[in-house]
Amino acid sequence: MKTLLLNDFTEIELQMLELATTVRENAYAPYSHFRVGAAVLGIDGEIYTGCNVESADFTLTSHAECVAIDSMVKHGCHEIKLLLIVLESLHAPSFPCGLCRQKTSEFTDNNDLKIISVNLDSESKISKIYETSLNELLPNRFTSENFLNL
Repeated sequence: MKTLLLNDFTEIELQMLELATTVRENAYAPYSHFRVGAAVLGIDGEIYTGCNVESADFTLTSHAECVAIDSMVKHGCHEIKLLLIVLESLHAPSFPCGLCRQKTSEFTDNNDLKIISVNLDSESKISKIYETSLNELLPNRFTSENFLNL
């Protein structure tokens, strides 16, 4: 994991940041008030977005990363080049949860897939930006290769 500055962003990463920040405002989080926006860059060069949608039964909650990936698939793209999330986190780096890490891994063969987390302060201003890889977050991930041993 490393920290980044906004100046380190490429043009496409800046576009993803803007889109994820905007869609985060649409998050439905009446219970946790934890709003997340996500942007996925597909292998087709398109950016797909998603926000979290909570339910009183938290098992029915849709995570922003999963919504963005589902949008990508809905449009016929099945491979992720980059994942960026935007969320409020005051004390520590925040990255996708285990479920979102696994779902992300379903749509890439790239263990070094770049994952950027833009952490906001309580006033929705950027406080920290972190970059990591899928492999760092999910080593020894479960893939279709695991089924070949059955």
